[in-house]
Amino acid sequence: MDLSWGALLVVAQFAWVVGIAGYIMLERRSPTATLAWIMLLAALPFIGAPIYLLVGPRRLGRKKHRLGLARRRIGNLLQQWREAPAEQLSIQGQLMRAGAHLSRLPPEAAHEMRLFFDGDACYDALVAAIGRARHHVNLEYYIFRDDPTGMRIINALIERAQAGVEVRLLVDAVGARLRGPALRRMREAGMDVRIFNGMRVFRLWRRLMNFRTHRKIVVVDGRLGFTGGMNITEHHSVRARGDEGWRDTHVCFAGPAVHGLQATFLENWVFTTEDDMGCKKPDRFALFFPPPPAGSDVAIATAMGHENSVDAGGAQIVQILTSGPD
Repeated sequence: MDLSWGALLVVAQFAWVVGIAGYIMLERRSPTATLAWIMLLAALPFIGAPIYLLVGPRRLGRKKHRLGLARRRIGNLLQQWREAPAEQLSIQGQLMRAGAHLSRLPPEAAHEMRLFFDGDACYDALVAAIGRARHHVNLEYYIFRDDPTGMRIINALIERAQAGVEVRLLVDAVGARLRGPALRRMREAGMDVRIFNGMRVFRLWRRLMNFRTHRKIVVVDGRLGFTGGMNITEHHSVRARGDEGWRDTHVCFAGPAVHGLQATFLENWVFTTEDDMGCKKPDRFALFFPPPPAGSDVAIATAMGHENSVDAGGAQIVQILTSGPD
């Protein structure tokens, strides 16, 4: 018996709804977002599908870009968390272990911690830290502008690059405002400057418009890290903007906990450049993850409530929890 065109359309619509519902539910986003996308794609397939491909919060498989060697570098700490009996962990320890399972980054010891509440103090410390770099400086920013504040940072990076230090700068295609002259100066000095998720019309299906990096990360020699809410722009500077300077919070710390920031930076760097960063040369790659001093299992000791095991140097416990549009 031949099916009418109406019946065929009903069957096709049913198959479409079942298919896209299964696909979206497997992506495991929030129930509200899941239902909204299913309803849009079911009701307006010819309009909804292009919108979904353009701005839909799809998982882009970034996990496969996470560096296995970096994970193995801190894998022994992760294993300790897996093996630690839950009944022996404090409440803080249980939260740390949950964070380690979510981000695959364990808590580690940090020292020389410093909080910044204004951009000027933060930028002063950042320029000083860059000036002391001996092997590498890795930076990732959403907003990086070549205004006077940004040029101050750029000049410090150029000086280190010309001295033979490896300098990598990853900036977001939407948030950054780096014009040709500044980019040319950096690249001519030997800096590796990349744009995260630059838009190309014929690749919209893969590199989605709203897949942005809002991270603010600086890692110097794998030993000193900066992160927080401040981008590189004079909007955060009271010297430049007076009372209109933005108030935000940033943190700088040293020690093994910087490994989490380094691994987070490398995730997006590898995604953008497909540069393995020397993963096949362990001696070189180890320079990005310098080994912690002996006996730096302060995080595990603290989580188990053994306060006396905390080193006398006043180490703090820091855990990097990664996030993003995926």
